[in-house]
Amino acid sequence: MKTVTPRQNPDPPARAVARRPARAAELAGHMRETGLDAVPETDLESALGSGTSLLVIDPEGWEESCEASLEAYDRRRPCPPAVLFVSGAPLVAHTAGPAFASLPEPVASRNLAAVAARALKARQRFCSSWPTSLREPADRDLRRLAAQLEGATGLEIRRDRQAAFVQALRTRMVAQLTPTLRDYADLLDRRAEGAAELELLAGLMTVGETYFWRYSGQFQALQTVLLPALAARGARPRRVRLWSAGCASGEEAFSLAMACIESLEPSWEVEVVGTDLHRPSLARAERAQYGTRSLRNLPAPLMRRHTVPVSGGRSRVADDVRRWVSFEVLNLGGPELRTWARERGPFDAIFCRNTLIYFSRAAADRALAVFEDVLTEGGGLFLGASEALHPRRPNLRPVRGLGSFFYLKERAAPVAEAPRTAPALRSGPSVAELYGRGLALLDAEEFARAGEAFAAIVAAEPEDARGHTGLALLLANEGRETEARHHLERGRTKGPELAETHYLLGLLEERAGREVDALGHYRRALAVDPEFFMAHFNRAWILRRMGKHEAFAEELVRARAILEERPRANPWITGGLGLDALLELVAGALDGAVSTI
Repeated sequence: MKTVTPRQNPDPPARAVARRPARAAELAGHMRETGLDAVPETDLESALGSGTSLLVIDPEGWEESCEASLEAYDRRRPCPPAVLFVSGAPLVAHTAGPAFASLPEPVASRNLAAVAARALKARQRFCSSWPTSLREPADRDLRRLAAQLEGATGLEIRRDRQAAFVQALRTRMVAQLTPTLRDYADLLDRRAEGAAELELLAGLMTVGETYFWRYSGQFQALQTVLLPALAARGARPRRVRLWSAGCASGEEAFSLAMACIESLEPSWEVEVVGTDLHRPSLARAERAQYGTRSLRNLPAPLMRRHTVPVSGGRSRVADDVRRWVSFEVLNLGGPELRTWARERGPFDAIFCRNTLIYFSRAAADRALAVFEDVLTEGGGLFLGASEALHPRRPNLRPVRGLGSFFYLKERAAPVAEAPRTAPALRSGPSVAELYGRGLALLDAEEFARAGEAFAAIVAAEPEDARGHTGLALLLANEGRETEARHHLERGRTKGPELAETHYLLGLLEERAGREVDALGHYRRALAVDPEFFMAHFNRAWILRRMGKHEAFAEELVRARAILEERPRANPWITGGLGLDALLELVAGALDGAVSTI
């Protein structure tokens, strides 16, 4: 077969980029063998600014630096170069930036020549319309692409996600040097190539903020409520298995392993499986090295015991944790989910937090059915604060522990769920309307638009507590508790005084273990709004842990009286639980039939 070579050399010369000069020179030699005029380079930024049409990069040893430089390319004006990756290490597709293809070692001249020729041809067509082809996407093309994504992954492109979807499409079109949305949709329809591309597109739509010990209350509930109950079963062998579904770059999976190591006797075996559709994130998880931002919420004792400092201000997860954790590619919205879960399960705890909010209702219901199926009896399902079970699943009972909810799998009679009503917008002055609109959008899980409403209050009336409290609600929902507390403290000094401000402060204090302070904040919330039933509810469980059983019962009686009047219940306040589920918890506790677990 005749060797395929590019028709003409790029001008300026192509760049061969690697961390080590010798490796860059080696790659340049391979490129010259194909007829390309190539020069070696060890500075990727310099290579990107050279104006060349083609880069061949070995990212080994500086993967994150390469990724950061390429992902920032959309802020540059020139048309991007075609980029080929070559490495002796396992190659992972880059999500963003120009990233046309990957080639394994050893480099075959014929293969390199063919791919380079194809890349240069694609770039020539792409650059002929750059950047106008990406500016105003047609609605029909967006609808087709949204349907392709949902069909393959279950992800639903709702109205508040439309702008993010367009940006993700632009990012991937640059990576693939695809000039039009229609061309990109055709690419997704190709069987093998399209499946890999859909994974990367889905990753851009779901990978967000993650860090160690995020939503600390749920980790405390795991340690103090669920794991002791599992250990008390006396199972042999002494083993606990957990699934981090939608684990992103691994912080949650490693946090779960740390929680188990801290809470269980050394004789216990721990197995944590982290799954995600986004391969670049899983590659970072496998490296197990993290910066200060990822580690900012990890308690200092756990940091000392379970991480090891490395160069550049980063830390590596210690071997005693890493040995219990594995990572796998899995599409939670795909047909393979049930088969995978049954082969790898059962699991004693499943964490799937802030992932199902991106799914269509049908896809989320399918995933929840699988979770319930492979969860052991007595095991726990942990969802995000805005991810409730609708409709209720009879075998999953809501349980409260240290200011957080999770679902316990048990045998139970079906319980009907009261219908959810749309939250009414508050009337009154413009700030009141904005605050009411923000709360309604928060309940509807349109977080970006809710943030806009709350931010508008702060911009217009910086002395009004409602803007700061609204932003704190969003931050706490994301697990950014330090930032949420900052806004809440500002809100306390402004007017009007809000029950929500004190309630959320109480919740944060309870999660931090400062229960006396939490009681005070909950009491203050009730002073502002006597019908704030969740303040009674949360006070009850703190009083129970303090051994004040009469006061515990009194608070629950008050909560039940308000609940029976069927008040409007915001999902953010109830942790996504319906009124019937809360009444079930209250009634069981008062009857002495339901304990903390």
